[in-house]
Amino acid sequence: MRLARAAGFGILLLLVASVAIAEKKPKKPDLPPVFGTAHTVYVMSARGDIFKPGLSPDDRESILDVQEAIKKWGRYTLATQIDKADLIVVVRKATPANDPVIDMGQGKSTGSMPTGMASQKPNLTPDSPFAAVDEMWVCQMQPNGKLGKPIWSWSVEDGLSGSRPLLVQQLRSLVDHEYPNVPAPAESAKP
Repeated sequence: MRLARAAGFGILLLLVASVAIAEKKPKKPDLPPVFGTAHTVYVMSARGDIFKPGLSPDDRESILDVQEAIKKWGRYTLATQIDKADLIVVVRKATPANDPVIDMGQGKSTGSMPTGMASQKPNLTPDSPFAAVDEMWVCQMQPNGKLGKPIWSWSVEDGLSGSRPLLVQQLRSLVDHEYPNVPAPAESAKP
C-alpha cells in the first residue's frame, strides 16, 4: 500500500513538473516582429489610394478614419508614399449589392486592386456574406515593389465606421499586447 501511494505521489510530481516546464516555454507571438519594429504606415483602400479618381466617398472616409485612429494611437507615423512605409494598411468598406466588388481569388477585379494582392483574398461578390462586413489587412512591400501577402487581417460588421474604427482598435490591442512600447530612457540629470 505504501509503495502504491509513493508511486502515485511520484507520478503526480512528474505531472506538476511537466506543466510547470510547459508554462515557462515562451509563447510565439501572434503577430510578426515587424509590428514591433515598424515606424511608418501607409493607409489605402482595396480599390486604390485616397487620391484615386472615382474612389467612393465611403472608401475615402474609411481611409481618413483609419489614418486619424493611427495618429491618435501614436505608435506609428503615417507615410505619404506607399514605398516609404514599413506597413501598408488596406481597408475595404462593406459594399452595397450594386457596388462592384473586387474578385481577388481569380486575379481579376472590377475595381483597382493593389498589385500583388489579387490572389490573397477570397472571391467576393455582392451575394457573398463577406461583402456585408468591413475588412482591414496589413501587408508589407516586397523588394519587387508589389504588396506581399497579408501578415494580419480581420473583418467585422461596421469595423471601419466612426472616429474609432473597431478594426484599428483590434489591431492596436494585439500589437500593444505582443510588442509593448519600451519607455524611452530617462534623460540623465545635468549637474
